[in-house]
Amino acid sequence: MTTADIEAMQNIVRILLRHVPGDAREVQMEANFLISKEGDVATRMCEYISKNGEKISFRITNGIDSLDILKSLKKHKEFLIASDAGEWKVFYLTVNCETGKVTLNLKYEE
Repeated sequence: MTTADIEAMQNIVRILLRHVPGDAREVQMEANFLISKEGDVATRMCEYISKNGEKISFRITNGIDSLDILKSLKKHKEFLIASDAGEWKVFYLTVNCETGKVTLNLKYEE
């Protein structure tokens, strides 16, 4: 059985892979997500590394996919908080497009 944090991460990976060109060797996303009573706040930066080694920033401009990433980030963070794993500050995700390997690093404190 897959837990909510893994499902959220898998959803983000699927969305990222839909938005990179075929020559992408690796995709990276860095996100900050603050859960607030006044309204959730998120920032994210997406980049890919092409097969020739060039690092290129890109935006996810599809409104539905952009919203789905935000919902998945919130779901991931809430799951870890509820599981007493702490509240991460920064979410670093790397996907190797050739092997399918996914690496997630979470930063908890400044």
